[in-house]
Order: sequence, then C-alpha cells, then structure tokens
Amino acid sequence: MALEQRGTRPPVKSLVLPGVYAPQEDTALLAAALADEPVAPGAAVLDVGTGSGALALTAARRGARVTAVDVSRRAVYAARLNALRAGLPLEVVRGNLF
Repeated sequence: MALEQRGTRPPVKSLVLPGVYAPQEDTALLAAALADEPVAPGAAVLDVGTGSGALALTAARRGARVTAVDVSRRAVYAARLNALRAGLPLEVVRGNLF
C-alpha cells in the first residue's frame, strides 16, 4: 500500500538519483520511531547507509547534529543536495561501516 494511501507521507521530500535508495515505507516507519524518541538539542546522530538522506534530514529537523554515511558516491551527492534544498546542516561523508 502506498504511503499516501495510508495517510503517512515520506518524512522528507527527497531528490533521488538513479541507483540511490529512495525513501519508502520502511523509511516512514523509522521516521515515526524517531519521532517517538526524545532527541536533545545538539544530540549526535549517525545515519549509516543514508541513501537520499531522508532519515538524516528528519533527525536534523529535530535539532540533532547529524553525520550521514554511505558507500555510494551517488548517495552522498544526493544527501548533500537534499540537505542544501532543505536548508539543514548535515555532514555527509563517503565511507563504509569500517
């Protein structure tokens, strides 16, 4: 079922490049879980496998200092573009879990 049909919209309208994970239902579920958690202003958040950066931007909108990481150059570029479009500070780096 589409997110809009359930009354749930993706947390951030993201620009998605070919080959980059697009925000989907799981993104909306994680964003909802984040909304239920207390996030202190300036709290450090790490988004590993950020894709388009939708969850990283959701955390940044709540006042967190966010570092978003992805192994894909396209994903890093997309997340940086989305942060610029949203006017949110986001540190986006290319790398893997190690």
